[in-house]
Amino acid sequence: MSPLTESSLSLSRTRIYIVAGLLVMGLSLLLFKAARLQLGLGGDLKALAERQYLRQLKFRAPRGNIYDKDGRPLAISVPVWSIAAAPHRIEDREAVKQALRNVLPLEASTLDKKLAPGRRFVWLARRVTPEVADAVRALKLEGIELHKESKRFYPNRALAGQLLGTVSIDGSGQSGVERAQDEHLRGRTVRLPGLRDNHGQKAVLTEGFDLEVLSGDDVYLTVDAGLQHVVEATLAHAVKELSANYGAAVVVDPRTGDIRALASAPLYNPNAPRNNETGAMRNQAISATFEPGSTFKMVTFAAALDEGVVTPQFRVFCENGKAELGRFTVRDTHPEGWLTVRDVFKFSSNIGAMKIGEKLGEQKFREVIDRFGFGHSTGLGLIGESAGRLPDGRWGEVRSATASFGHGLTVTALQMAQALSGVANGGEMWPLRIVRKVVSPTGEIVAQPATDGPRRVIKAQTARVLGDIMSSVFEQGGTAPQARIEGITAAGKTGTAEKVDPVTKRYSKKLHVASFIGFAPVDNPAVAAVVVIDEPHGSTFGGSAAGPVWRDIVSAALVKEGLLIQDERALDEPKVAAPAGPAPDDGEELLGLSARDVIRRAERAGAEVVFEGTGMVRQVERTTDEDKPPRWRVKLGAK
Repeated sequence: MSPLTESSLSLSRTRIYIVAGLLVMGLSLLLFKAARLQLGLGGDLKALAERQYLRQLKFRAPRGNIYDKDGRPLAISVPVWSIAAAPHRIEDREAVKQALRNVLPLEASTLDKKLAPGRRFVWLARRVTPEVADAVRALKLEGIELHKESKRFYPNRALAGQLLGTVSIDGSGQSGVERAQDEHLRGRTVRLPGLRDNHGQKAVLTEGFDLEVLSGDDVYLTVDAGLQHVVEATLAHAVKELSANYGAAVVVDPRTGDIRALASAPLYNPNAPRNNETGAMRNQAISATFEPGSTFKMVTFAAALDEGVVTPQFRVFCENGKAELGRFTVRDTHPEGWLTVRDVFKFSSNIGAMKIGEKLGEQKFREVIDRFGFGHSTGLGLIGESAGRLPDGRWGEVRSATASFGHGLTVTALQMAQALSGVANGGEMWPLRIVRKVVSPTGEIVAQPATDGPRRVIKAQTARVLGDIMSSVFEQGGTAPQARIEGITAAGKTGTAEKVDPVTKRYSKKLHVASFIGFAPVDNPAVAAVVVIDEPHGSTFGGSAAGPVWRDIVSAALVKEGLLIQDERALDEPKVAAPAGPAPDDGEELLGLSARDVIRRAERAGAEVVFEGTGMVRQVERTTDEDKPPRWRVKLGAK
């Protein structure tokens, strides 16, 4: 081998050794760095990586449901999607905006503002329809997320709308039971480790965790949904026919203080707050105050009888319908001379009530008024309840006299219902109750409003005597023939009070509050009800404006109690639990019936009724929507 060849081979080997050495050194360096990263910095790097794809996700469990006394749903939570954006992750901002403009109901300027660079999170649209959510999801836009939330839904629409109330966009109770029981109803919030994909869907990494256990508690009310429907339909019809400002009604079981129905008209649908009449959200039954007029004579007579200053047969001279009171003159609608105490009540003589109040005296009268709860809220727990107003200081002759027939003081329908139930229950008045129980997601009863029991407001004998006196208004010559329920003995009282004109600040002959209070049956009262119609037109007296409404409401309640048989035309009809269920009749079968009969059938069918006109049924139009109660549009006309 030549020297040149040996030299070349030696150079090649040297190069191989050098390359191999460099490879070994590089590999060693890589191994060293890998070992350092894995063993020395592994924990820190793992944490860094997890921070990039793992998040502490905030989960808010669904709000609890609200049910009636028999477990029928009144307010529920349904899952929905909301659209949000993480603008800092969006690269092609204009393309994203253009895509979203086609599916979201947002102005271009609004979308520009929301997607401004630098923001990390912004809501674009809350609780959208499934169609909108699917359209956004199909776009697969970077930085656009879908978040699952809960939406409050009221399956019976306007049923008990003011009573149930509403929730905010973030799911907090704003009014009604939703607010009063918000502490129980709202779902719990928890943060858990999880993943969120590019569509915004959350996945919890904690095994075995059940989010349902964090749901809000369910609230069961004392209200009967079927009866509530009848009350609302009857009340709304009367308000419309009388062109009244509003109507309010309260139905109570006097044996327990449980409220079976509490309604205001015009009605209010919490599913669509903006579509309701102005002021319809206000619960007039608990917040509206009014001078009770002659219905307050129940309290005057209760006090006088309890103190023994009069008996039912005690005679009072009613001044032939006109009596001087200081610089004022008290007049009766029907002039009378000598009347028994029973007939003073029967004919609703203001002069007679004034003289009975004089015999009683201011101090004793005010003590009984206080025992019945006037001037104080009932403690029902609903936001917006008024306490009414009693005159301050010493009343004197004039104020005591006017208070004896219900003027110069204000009350609420709820307060009148509480006082009425005390008389009906033998003189023992239960605190009113709207919540029956609160149940946790696991089925445990976590709250059950308890009371110390009823408190005595008048003697049992006084209550029995007063019940008999109050039954006189349904007799021949009484003030409430239109409120009579055939086959049932009832106790009641009409009220027609003049209102103060907001302009003149004086009592107006044109503005009235018509009301009716009463309970039935007299011997064993199971139902006590109050009806108030504010500023009725055409028929302004309590007996004619509020009396028929009371009659129909109490009749329906007595049917539910098994104490009254429905009319023969309804006996063989199938009974369907309200508020859900198909209509049992064809429209033809309703022709010729009265509005009252239609309301009864609609209640059993779970249908909403809208009346047009007055008289008997002449035409019926039915509409049905999926997941909504059937709706009957009933046109009435003359025979």
